[in-house]
Amino acid sequence: MVGSVMGLRILPRYFIVMFLVAGACALPLLSAGGTPDQNKKPHDTGLLWNPPDTDKKVEGITDTPACNLGQVMQQAGDRASDLVDTLTKFDATELSEFVQYNQADQQIANDAARFDYTVDIEHNPGHLAMKESRAAIAAPNGDESQLEDVGLIALAMIFHPLYSVDFAFSCDGAADWNGQPAWVIRFQQFKGRPSRLMAFRSGNQVYGAKLKGRAWLSRDTGEIIHLETNLMEPIGLLQLHSNAIVVDYGPVQFHTADVKLWLPQSAQAYSVYDLYKLVKHHTYSDFKLFSVGSSFVAEKPKGAKDAKDVPARDAVPPTAAKPQ
Repeated sequence: MVGSVMGLRILPRYFIVMFLVAGACALPLLSAGGTPDQNKKPHDTGLLWNPPDTDKKVEGITDTPACNLGQVMQQAGDRASDLVDTLTKFDATELSEFVQYNQADQQIANDAARFDYTVDIEHNPGHLAMKESRAAIAAPNGDESQLEDVGLIALAMIFHPLYSVDFAFSCDGAADWNGQPAWVIRFQQFKGRPSRLMAFRSGNQVYGAKLKGRAWLSRDTGEIIHLETNLMEPIGLLQLHSNAIVVDYGPVQFHTADVKLWLPQSAQAYSVYDLYKLVKHHTYSDFKLFSVGSSFVAEKPKGAKDAKDVPARDAVPPTAAKPQ
């Protein structure tokens, strides 16, 4: 059940199950519900409520050229395996923002902050374990945990050989994503399979999340360009009606080391509960490359900006209204 503290409703925290390791994430929960302080209007962050509906047909999709699902999945599995190694090779600035809405679609709370962000991954028999590290660069006004999502960028592991066995895949056809030729691959978790990728935690209880969605994969390389997920079913015990996640990936060129890595660019999460809904947005920039010995190649990739220059819709907005 969704708990309460001093009359406040408590929001369950979700995380990517396959990457949960001891110490990987603190589990303070978000407060939600209530009414905003009338003397403190939440700052308009500019975050839009725009969750994907993965059941809708993709505009502009075509069945030519023909999609060979077996070949596409082989490439995607290889690229997902590459991503496991790639994620441990960089340091980035993560801009995190969240907005909370009431039932009337009024903003009642928001916050934002920047973090120095790194990832460590352990290879274990039959599964992977990832630990994300965040050090505040521009601190939030409120609880830092409100801005954190655990492992969203790892949802590409749906295509990893260790986890793809939990899903049924089909090819919708060919379509472009931001001008890049892509295959649109649909996925849905098999009935009876455990939820090994994503779960929600409330207190000591963990509730598995069954996923469906689609991804745009590069027709040339099999790299995951864009990924969208929806829940297959609500989680009634959490009063959670829906959750949708969007993750975008792309190439980052490090000229000093003459290295190009395929890295996460942004991630958004949209959640609808009985009395409120949330939007979280994460943007990654100012990438730096780990070299041998864990020292940095200090050059910023072409097009990257210093944290202070990243368009942030006011990176640290005025103190958000607190639910009462």
